[in-house]
Amino acid sequence: MENQRPSINLSKQRDFGEIFNATFDILRTDYRFILRVLLMYAGPFLLISAILGAYYQQNSFQMFQFKNGGVDLNMFTWVYLATILAGLVSNVMLVGTIASYMKLYKENGAGNFAPEDVWKTVSKSFFPLFGTVVLMILMMVVPVFILLVLGALLGAVGVLFMMLVVMVFLAYLGPSVSLAFVAQVCERLNPGEAIGRSFKITHTAWWWNFLLIIVFFLIAYLAGLIIQIPQVVMTMSSMMHGFDGGDPSNSGMVFIIVSTVCTFLSSIVMSIPYFGLSIHYFSLVEKKESPSLHNKINDIR
Repeated sequence: MENQRPSINLSKQRDFGEIFNATFDILRTDYRFILRVLLMYAGPFLLISAILGAYYQQNSFQMFQFKNGGVDLNMFTWVYLATILAGLVSNVMLVGTIASYMKLYKENGAGNFAPEDVWKTVSKSFFPLFGTVVLMILMMVVPVFILLVLGALLGAVGVLFMMLVVMVFLAYLGPSVSLAFVAQVCERLNPGEAIGRSFKITHTAWWWNFLLIIVFFLIAYLAGLIIQIPQVVMTMSSMMHGFDGGDPSNSGMVFIIVSTVCTFLSSIVMSIPYFGLSIHYFSLVEKKESPSLHNKINDIR
């Protein structure tokens, strides 16, 4: 068990500013424990994903052939598929660890649970969360494919119109399902139930949810962009070197190391929005269902 630390009450309604402040208060007061569990449980998967991504990116400089405007089909190798799978698993572990931490934080308070408790919740939630990710991908890909096919049948104007419809559809879907992960972990739901639960509690607060996502992810994106500056510089340098007729793989190992470190650190930074969305979830549940009030009434009885 960890030493007692200041706890923030998550069983209350919050407006945008209060959600924002509570998120960074938790990160500020409990950052050591948060980093510890993220590095222990999500860290190895994020590292593997970062290494595979860097390796694939480095080799893609050689895979792309600029002959006749075509692209070498070698890009679809096992490395590419492994990179995609590793990315999915690492993201599931990241959101699962955060949701598990937030669940235990709400139930027990800071310092009243150990990393092992977080792992127990993460391990039980992994496959349901992975199923939710797969279901979300299908919810996006299948309608988008159908809409684009319909647009192609209608000609150029139809394609442009359907692309606009796709953008609106994805913009609506994203905020609507954004709370599915924390709902699934906290309420032990299956993938379909988790997505349905997210739709239910966000439909009357969609704009607030959309705004929170934009602000939190913009902050995380800008911070991650700063972290990835060395990677961007090396990427541009390797590409220019290849265009000049040189071998972009000459600095391959250096690029892989720099890219891995930058991607790993930026992935940790990208966890910030999920803390904010978790607090938003607790706030919406409290607003709609008042579970803490019901508990107080039951205690009095």
